[in-house]
Order: sequence, then structure tokens, then C-alpha cells
Amino acid sequence: MENLNGTIAMVNGASVGTSKEMRIGIISLVDVQTGHADITFASLQKERVALSEIHLLKDRHTLYQMLMSTSASIPLGDFKTLFKVNMLQDRGDPSSLLDAFQILKSSPTAAAMATDQLDERLGFNRSVEPSTNKAFHR
Repeated sequence: MENLNGTIAMVNGASVGTSKEMRIGIISLVDVQTGHADITFASLQKERVALSEIHLLKDRHTLYQMLMSTSASIPLGDFKTLFKVNMLQDRGDPSSLLDAFQILKSSPTAAAMATDQLDERLGFNRSVEPSTNKAFHR
């Protein structure tokens, strides 16, 4: 499993509070056994969040390929947003990645296209029980 500690991530706002706005934080711990991760937000508040509520940016090459192959079906506003995000990813520095997430906060449809859920990226199988690691009961 890749080391995700210190990775910038976006969390569904509804999962961590009353606001529906996405929140940006840093992953401090991923616990695949329980299906949760600890995220530290700008206020230095640390919260335990389900892996399915955490979104990471797609690889910049993957995002670029998606933009080039499906540009006709993406609304113009979302295309521009995704292109800006991809350009910021090319810079590669943490402040540019933070800027990319800030841009995505204002466009939920672009955020859905530009990010992967953490549980999917880790290949987390929801049919496996965390306590027993068994997929089936007999």
C-alpha cells in the first residue's frame, strides 16, 4: 500500500459537519482495517473520516488523457476548471496542489471527474468484514 501520510485530500463536507462544502485537509493516518482515515484540517482539527468520503486528485497523466478523450462531452465550465487543475498538477509543488483543490471546491461536478475516492484507490473491498478479513460467512 502506498504511503499516504501527508497527502492533501478533499473530504465531503456533509460527512464531517453540517456544511455541504468540501473541506481540504492532510491525511495523517489510513486504517484499512476499519475503513477510516484521520484527516487534519487547516484549523488543526483532526477528524476520523470514512475512506469513501475522502477524495484524492487523479494522476495528472490520467486526468489529461480523460480531458483529451472526452472533451466533447464535458461542459465548458468544467473543462476549463479541469484544465486549470491539470496545469497546477504539472507544477507539482504542494501549494499548487492546494490551489487545485481550492478550485475544485467550487465545482462538485469537476471535483467528481478530477478525483478518486480513497477506498477505490486502495482497492478497499467493502464486502470484506474488517474484523475478520473474510469475504463470506458459512
